[in-house]
Amino acid sequence: MAGVSNSTGFNAVDENFRPPESWQWNITVSREILKNTVAEVSYIGNHGTHIWRRGVSVNDIPQSNRAKVVQAFTTGNPDLTNIVNANRVFPNLGPLP
Repeated sequence: MAGVSNSTGFNAVDENFRPPESWQWNITVSREILKNTVAEVSYIGNHGTHIWRRGVSVNDIPQSNRAKVVQAFTTGNPDLTNIVNANRVFPNLGPLP
């Protein structure tokens, strides 16, 4: 029988999911202004919408709490697992270090 534990991983797709789009464009204008002299102007652009990354933990440690975890890790604090868990978005869910 399958169950849920603190090491269970969850994956879900938003029902409003839209596939990622990426657009790139460029334009270049060249003009000869004197013999053997050319002026050139270019514009390059890109734009992306609905860009997402796979394999990113949604239960990561928020940026504002990472200094506490780094300090516990670098000092060799024996309570590291509890410090990491206490600073997660969803404590007690997912694997611990």
